[in-house]
Amino acid sequence: MGYAPLQTYARLHLARCQRDLGEVDRARTTALEALRIGREASLENRDMIRCRLLLASVTAELGDLAEASRLSEEACEDVGSEQGVLAAQALWTAATVATRQGRYALSADYLERAMAALPSREDVVLWMRLRHAAAALALQALPPDLEKARRYLDEARPALALVGTSQHQQESTFLHAQLAHAQGEYEQAAHLCEQASADKDQLNFRDRIRLDMLHEQILAKQSDPSARVRLGALAAEAQARGMLDLAAEVWRAAAEAQP
Repeated sequence: MGYAPLQTYARLHLARCQRDLGEVDRARTTALEALRIGREASLENRDMIRCRLLLASVTAELGDLAEASRLSEEACEDVGSEQGVLAAQALWTAATVATRQGRYALSADYLERAMAALPSREDVVLWMRLRHAAAALALQALPPDLEKARRYLDEARPALALVGTSQHQQESTFLHAQLAHAQGEYEQAAHLCEQASADKDQLNFRDRIRLDMLHEQILAKQSDPSARVRLGALAAEAQARGMLDLAAEVWRAAAEAQP
């Protein structure tokens, strides 16, 4: 058909699928192609902003945090002070990039603004996922803010019961497993990991690796001598995909699992 808005839209969603499968190089190529088509057709629609947000996300996965930060800040400038779904998505992407940079206070600020920009009645699924993202950030902070993580998970629970898919349920279970692990409740964390692993193909690649990493960390604490070897294999898998910050996170876990 040669219809540029549809070509851009299709590539945007293909790139999202590629990213979630861990094919980040292909996702970046697809997102760049979508932007090229849009620019050649002089498109100035919402999907062009979404393409830049997606490109920021995969660029961060590939370790080019300066470029990812530039892209996410540019998208935030495009939405300006408006409220709603796109503004929340732009701020969430900026928060993700800031997290990868280790700038947890800035990331928390972006997420607070994202949550404030989106009333639950406008998109209750995104409203819930933002709170899951905020809980995940609280658990990644140094030191983890367990009370804040618990509060965000509690806020998300009614929406999860109302509109949550099985994928959202798994994501929530994984977050509760991380919270239990951070609290030293290793048996409960192991039980929750098993629940989340029941159909983990629904999780994106990053969360699958981090779920397996958490499971191996628990086994290491239970004196499983082979847990460190399996952590090394997970790190190598992430590294082979070009996801360098994820690989570094797993290598750290492997080092800490030494007897």
